[in-house]
Amino acid sequence: MVSVIRALSLLVSVAAVFGQQSIDIFDRYEQLGLDGYANQTADDAWIIGASGRDIWNDNDRFHFLYWNKTGDVTVTLLAKTLTNTHSWAKAGPMIRASPDSPSANGMLSLTGAGRRAFQWRSERGRWSASHNNWHSDGYNDYESETWAENPKYIWLRLVKEGSLITSYVKDVDEYGFRQFGPSQDIAFEDDEFHVGVAVTSHDRTLITKFDTEGIEIVDEALNVPAVTDIGPVRYAAQVQETAQDVWELEGSGTIIGGTADNFAFQSSVETGDVSVTMYLDNLERRDNLSSGGLMIRASAEPGSPHVSLLVVSSGGVTMMYRPTAGAETVSRCIGVHKSELDLKIAKEGNTFSLFYRQAESGADWYHVDSVDVDLGEDFLVGRAVASNDLVYWPYRSKLVTGPIEVDYPPTMAPTPPPVVSTSSSVMATQPPATTTIAATTTEEAVDTTIAATTSYMTDFSRSDNGVTLSGDVFTFGSSSSSADQFGMIMSNKAFVGDDVDFKIEYTQSEFLEQGGYQSSIVVFFATDETPMSALNKADNDYAQFEDSTTGWANARVFNDLPNTWFAADVDSDSSTRSSASTSTKFLKLELRLRRNLNQILAFYKDPLAIGWTQIGPALNLAADLHDVPIKFGVRIKKEWKALHEFDVKVTKIAGEEADRSAATDTTTASTVATNARALVGLGLSV
Repeated sequence: MVSVIRALSLLVSVAAVFGQQSIDIFDRYEQLGLDGYANQTADDAWIIGASGRDIWNDNDRFHFLYWNKTGDVTVTLLAKTLTNTHSWAKAGPMIRASPDSPSANGMLSLTGAGRRAFQWRSERGRWSASHNNWHSDGYNDYESETWAENPKYIWLRLVKEGSLITSYVKDVDEYGFRQFGPSQDIAFEDDEFHVGVAVTSHDRTLITKFDTEGIEIVDEALNVPAVTDIGPVRYAAQVQETAQDVWELEGSGTIIGGTADNFAFQSSVETGDVSVTMYLDNLERRDNLSSGGLMIRASAEPGSPHVSLLVVSSGGVTMMYRPTAGAETVSRCIGVHKSELDLKIAKEGNTFSLFYRQAESGADWYHVDSVDVDLGEDFLVGRAVASNDLVYWPYRSKLVTGPIEVDYPPTMAPTPPPVVSTSSSVMATQPPATTTIAATTTEEAVDTTIAATTSYMTDFSRSDNGVTLSGDVFTFGSSSSSADQFGMIMSNKAFVGDDVDFKIEYTQSEFLEQGGYQSSIVVFFATDETPMSALNKADNDYAQFEDSTTGWANARVFNDLPNTWFAADVDSDSSTRSSASTSTKFLKLELRLRRNLNQILAFYKDPLAIGWTQIGPALNLAADLHDVPIKFGVRIKKEWKALHEFDVKVTKIAGEEADRSAATDTTTASTVATNARALVGLGLSV
């Protein structure tokens, strides 16, 4: 049972009922100085006066108002004012092994200079140590002005759980406490110890006066859920409940990824099969790769295996996992949404299934993917954030979330059915179920369809600038710096229907002598009437190619970075562009482009993936391009590089061949006129 001790209206009543004492503490070599006192002014309010040289080093001289306690305990008070007899005059809650001068103790104090300080003596007779807001280690967010410059009240709290003492602070207008300094292990000599308020003037010839109220002692450890810095960070993590069920986790650190992580992690230990959900309100960006979200992790070791569903500042929702300790992190950026999300990770055995949805949208959960990772019998579940701020490393990113809910046994979220509505609000906010090939009946059917499509297409027109065909493999090659040697193919047939879907499998050669971005591969759709001349544009005129397509997607790598980048769009307007990336440089990939219900969707599939990953949200087609016959094509963008080589196989997944029996000659002026969108600004003569 939790008992709460509050100061009563009369000092004698408190002493009689609760056994509280008010004494001066000093050592045998030096008298305290002026006598101290403790006067009660209201039910839970006191004015305590004290002299004394200090609470510091290996013995103390101060006035102590205290109660005897056993077990776990929390003491809280509102620090209002303290007479500034010295900049290191101190007053605040204390938990102490005994009332004699060299006793082990922990204290959280307001100082004469208006600062906060957490100090401790870990064993009897040892020298004291402290943490205060002169330190730049991340726990010190409160200003350092004196009371005259910035007078304000502050809540102070000490928590004893076992032998650990933890300090917390909050301003009067804040909802929840935040930890102030690291927890400390204190050697309590007996089961009984002393809890109360300590005051010293730091000058034995003067009395300092401490005005406090709201004194409360609870027989329970009211700790905020622990927050840990994983790996080396310069600025320590902080967590605070800023409103009911609203949590803010702030962390520095440079990465969640690679073979080892450093970031802030607030977690609890779980075991068995679980389903974990969390609402993510927003992530404060410090860098393009600032990241934060939901994580399940084997341990607090930097190289620990983990499965995570995060938001990355530059990319949106991203799935990450490290399959074994010290292995390279696998990352898949879904590329949609960066705020107001529900995240879910469901664990069954060693299989983790990851889901997300737009919060309060009423939409079904979208199944990102499922992976098998062994995290052991016990594992950590929590919220994670890393600023990735290398230039201003002391600064932290802030992750704002709701509470983490853990269900037993897991409630596996359903994958939404294929989208049948043309509503852009539905398609733009949630990728269709058929985009990720995973473990539901609907998705398995899609996967089977794709896997069964083993007939590669070779009926293409080819440009004469760097494309050859051998069997069913197109080779795009360049050994020249000529801007025109990039290569393009486009299907001779056009396709119609609600679903037109193509993919390519490609292998890219690496040319390490070329710096920067390597030549990129591009897949595209174009209307049946669009001539190849409108699309066959070199790098300097590449925006004209983009504007001539019905939709396009690309993949590219950077010479000395371990990443692959993707983009998709329906024109050259970069403000509407979808994007995604991985933390691995893939030279062998599958790239997919789909027109579904008059929207363009793009996907990639890496060798380690179970299914396809969508490149950003669906892109809406202009009304004049709805349901028109389209061709599929592949080309290279040289990125102003001399060397490239891609081996490409093309597969049609869906689409009906268009009936051209009533079609007009594509070389006539009338046909060119109907294709005005493709020809605008190209300078072509008719």
